[in-house]
This record gives sequence, structure tokens and C-alpha cells, in this order.
Amino acid sequence: METKQDVDFAAGAELLNEYGAAVTSGDFERWMSLWTESGVQMAPDAPQRTNRAGIRAAMEPLFDLYDNTMTVDPQDVRLAGDWGFVRGEFTHEASSKANEERMHRSGKFLSIVEKQSDGTWKIACDCFNYNAPAQEEVR
Repeated sequence: METKQDVDFAAGAELLNEYGAAVTSGDFERWMSLWTESGVQMAPDAPQRTNRAGIRAAMEPLFDLYDNTMTVDPQDVRLAGDWGFVRGEFTHEASSKANEERMHRSGKFLSIVEKQSDGTWKIACDCFNYNAPAQEEVR
């Protein structure tokens, strides 16, 4: 028998797995569609990016300049009413489209999600960081 916790986990995991799939496919518009209009992105070593326009301005160049692969591992999902959170880990690999530059990073995230009027969930706030500085990351 499926419990509310099972249903909640599936809904939260689906959203963050879609996030990783959009990054991997290079589909920036699909990735942007996962955010609320007033979404906030809190990336490491950068000012927070507020609303879709701010997130778009910061992130679109990264989609344009790199081929990316991202896996997301949602580990905890808690949904209550119209709000919830998803916590987990991720890996991100990026290869420059212009040269041989490559990056591999792993880290963790905590995303606050908001239920939309159509019943879907979107990211209202995403905070993430890496497990090690870029030069120390071991592949």
C-alpha cells in the first residue's frame, strides 16, 4: 500500500530528477520551467539570484558554453500543504564547447518547493554547495 510519504517522495524526486535531466539534455527552457516566477537560487561563491529573470541571466551562458551531465539523488522529501523541501546529493560534469576544459563536481542541495495551482511542484528556492573546492575534487 502506497503511503503519503511514498507519494510525497515520488513527487519531490520527480522534480529534482527532471532538473538533472534538463541540465544533461542542455534544454535550458525546460530547466527554467522548473522554477517559480519568484524563485531564488543560492549558488556557492555568488550573490543570490532572485526571480526567473535573475536566474536566467546567470545560468543561460553556462548552458551555452558547456555540455553538461548531471545526476541528482534526492534523499529526503517532505511536503506539507503547498510547501515542502527536497534534500539530496548531485554530481555535475561539464565540458567546454570551445576547448578541452572539463570539470567534475559533486555536492549536496536543499530545495524548497512550492505546489502550483495545477498540482505540479516547482522550485521556490535552491541552495547547493560542493563537497570540495574545484581544485581538490578528485574524479
